[in-house]
Amino acid sequence: MKTMLSHCLWLALALALSHSAPPNLDKMTADEGQVAQVDRCEVVEFDAIAPDNQGVPHFFKGDVMWRGFHGPSELIKGSFKELMEQQGPINAVLSQDTEDADKHLFFLMVRPGDKVFNYHEQTLEEGWPKTVSEVFPGIPDHVDAAVECPKGECVRDSVIFFKGCEVHHYDTQTKKVKSSHWSHMPNCTAALRWQNHYYCFHGNQFTKFHPVTGTVTGTYPKDVRDYFMKCPNFGEWRCACATVDVTLKNLMDGVIHTFIRDSTRQQDGSVIVLTILQTFFK
Repeated sequence: MKTMLSHCLWLALALALSHSAPPNLDKMTADEGQVAQVDRCEVVEFDAIAPDNQGVPHFFKGDVMWRGFHGPSELIKGSFKELMEQQGPINAVLSQDTEDADKHLFFLMVRPGDKVFNYHEQTLEEGWPKTVSEVFPGIPDHVDAAVECPKGECVRDSVIFFKGCEVHHYDTQTKKVKSSHWSHMPNCTAALRWQNHYYCFHGNQFTKFHPVTGTVTGTYPKDVRDYFMKCPNFGEWRCACATVDVTLKNLMDGVIHTFIRDSTRQQDGSVIVLTILQTFFK
């Protein structure tokens, strides 16, 4: 297995790429009422990824987002209008259980003032936004990514924040922060907990890691377009069959034949969740 080149040595290049204009940028800043149609397969990297309270992953880039693993893009302001009023990028999103025993989406905005927005479904909670220091004391400003980590997967209920090669584990109960330096990991521009596994997204690639130690096992990085979205010319063979896809994937560590249940919201409001995605990455 090839040794992963540490992106810490190329921080300047990584920052430059992260701010480069993605394809169809003119469509990403569409006028009010205009539907944004951006091909996620052409996006260089995502700003943030997080599941909603029904388990459907949302992918964010610029002014647009995508629900589930396939389907058209839509303007973020159509669902989270207060975010776009800030005129700043979304730096991180995390899905976290709150005191009302329901999941909320927390958006971290870089500008202005490193604010945190707390949404239940698509409604901004009263009294928000707040500053990062109010919500997550001890966490630095301008983080690159964040992901929730429940007790049992982390030592205690935590949120993992990424800033360059620095990693901060924030204990949601004690509000203490444990910081580490994961120089072996790439710079994560987005992070996702999916089916009890943890993924760092960097460019159009991703790396699976242990949430406590950062250990990477298996053959990584892998291409996002082979696993987290449906893209032409990616994946060796795909056959869409109603709500089930059949995917054959030849990997360096073997051949995997997997049935996929896609994660998408149906017209009747039900959600079909991809339940065995982790089979790919073992």
